[in-house]
Amino acid sequence: MEIGRWQFIEPSFFIFKNDYMRKQHTAVRYQLTCFFLFCVVLYLACKKSEQTAPATTVPVTRYFFELPKNIDPVVSGIINALNRENEKFPFAEAMVKNAGYPQWEYAIKKSSTSFREEITDQVINVPLVKSGDKKTSAVLTVNISNNDTTYGLAYPQQYILYNLDDSSSRQLLFARDFFNVFASFDHALFGTTQYFVNDGRIFGFERNDTLLVTVRYGENQGERQQPGAVAGPNTAGVTVCTTTTSCVYAGSPSPLRANEFVVPGTTSTGKCTITSSCISIITGGGDGGSTAPTSPTSTSGTTTGGGSTSTTNTTTTATPGSTNTSIPTLTSTPCVRIANNNARLPVTDPCGSQPWTSIPKDNSFADIEHPIDAPDEPLINNGITVTDIPEGAPTGIPRLIGRTTNRGNTEDMLSGTNGDVTGIIPGMVSRTDDQLFSDMYWLFYYCTYFDNELRSVGDLMRQKFKDKTGGTFENAILNKKVNEDNGMSNFLKDLGNKLAENLTSVKGDINQISIIEMPIRPKFNTFYNKFHGLQVLINDTEYTEIELENFNLDPTGAWYADVLVTVHDHFGLDKHDALTYQDQHLGFAAWWLLQHTRGYRPFETIIHVKKRILGTL
Repeated sequence: MEIGRWQFIEPSFFIFKNDYMRKQHTAVRYQLTCFFLFCVVLYLACKKSEQTAPATTVPVTRYFFELPKNIDPVVSGIINALNRENEKFPFAEAMVKNAGYPQWEYAIKKSSTSFREEITDQVINVPLVKSGDKKTSAVLTVNISNNDTTYGLAYPQQYILYNLDDSSSRQLLFARDFFNVFASFDHALFGTTQYFVNDGRIFGFERNDTLLVTVRYGENQGERQQPGAVAGPNTAGVTVCTTTTSCVYAGSPSPLRANEFVVPGTTSTGKCTITSSCISIITGGGDGGSTAPTSPTSTSGTTTGGGSTSTTNTTTTATPGSTNTSIPTLTSTPCVRIANNNARLPVTDPCGSQPWTSIPKDNSFADIEHPIDAPDEPLINNGITVTDIPEGAPTGIPRLIGRTTNRGNTEDMLSGTNGDVTGIIPGMVSRTDDQLFSDMYWLFYYCTYFDNELRSVGDLMRQKFKDKTGGTFENAILNKKVNEDNGMSNFLKDLGNKLAENLTSVKGDINQISIIEMPIRPKFNTFYNKFHGLQVLINDTEYTEIELENFNLDPTGAWYADVLVTVHDHFGLDKHDALTYQDQHLGFAAWWLLQHTRGYRPFETIIHVKKRILGTL
């Protein structure tokens, strides 16, 4: 890739040192002198200190500029060009420290073409992640136009440059769209779907309101993306569609607005909003010539030939009936000092506090002793309705209509007295049975903090575990809670969608429908379930069977199916879960030790749910 000239629009991480090579030669001479001294005295000790210096920089450049397999040629050209620039003016180490490592595999490219269908402009986004973090700390933006290349860095703190007004007009440029840019990368990289947002204005609340935000993605982004899934030669036009539920529980009392609803069981201060948008994630890196920072809000109306906004950052496709808009270029970072030579000095954190905090999926039980209430996950809108079955509805002979694959997890159903305690917190191994059951009690106490009924179910389950009876466990309260859970309703909505597709192909003849193999299992691991009980009592499930008890199709094409859902789960803990979560609460180590070193027996949990699924052909 030919690069005509470099303009670092947002190089807060570039430090130019003209005497770099001279210092390197001096260092080499010094090392040689030390080498001969080592041969005379204290060789081993001095050698150890001598080898320490290069170890801090070699891995940084190696990982920073490492070319992933099957990477897009344009992204490969950017990596090589930056590598050459780093050899002349080292910047990679400072950039890694301040913004993180580029995740080149997840780069997203947007291309513009001329009337001759020739590529004229390209914008590439690359998420950056700091070592050890599980969040997008910044977004590197590269804008290639007419052989000019400009670079930008977008930090989360820049949300403040966007519109915080809670207006329903999509003609405005919203901070929540900027949030969704980072959230979409978090989801692709780590599967993250929930956040604490520290400025309520991002979603239309008050400045001091702290929100719990749940982001639900479209079907094509339903799971964590693998490397390369959103990158490659054909990534132009990648669009991420989201439905975002934002809830506040401790804020200023105020009347509900048109797009708000009250969280069940709370006052008007516990309220939520739901917003939907589709975002083509393309963050512009500038106009190719200017190095001076400009305010995004001041350039939002500038257009070029063809009517496109010349400072496009993120293209937001609104919901039906609304107006498409674009977010302007980010060419300035708040709190970055400008040196006399116009090069930006590195900053560790552009503005101090972070505007939002992600809740990683594999950190489910973090901060478990500080319960936070939250709403249930939002119901998906796919044209399928799930309701309770009316009392007195007829039932036929049940037949299997759907099922999930059995996970085949057998380790969490084992018990004994000689389990390998390697990796378990050492101080836990010597505790008495009573002490371990006390640790387990407090784990269940916090995980059922907001639901006394499920706390009583947890007491029964721990007692059965303690009695060493094994077998199966069924409970009417547990059935009721799973029946009411939105996660179960969404599972059945997905089932109903597949059933509708099959019914259409056989002209509504239910007898021709074979067993539907569901690719997903019912799971109860949302932030709501973390402190309402179902996560610790069930969490993920082993396998599920769905039986059809009654079906009706009327002449208009409307149909309903009454189903009995039987969920199977294991009340037991394997070594992987114990090692994963024991640092978040000692109750997990206690549970595993009781089961695998003290002989207490796990058992199978069986849950029954009856629902009516409705749709239209």
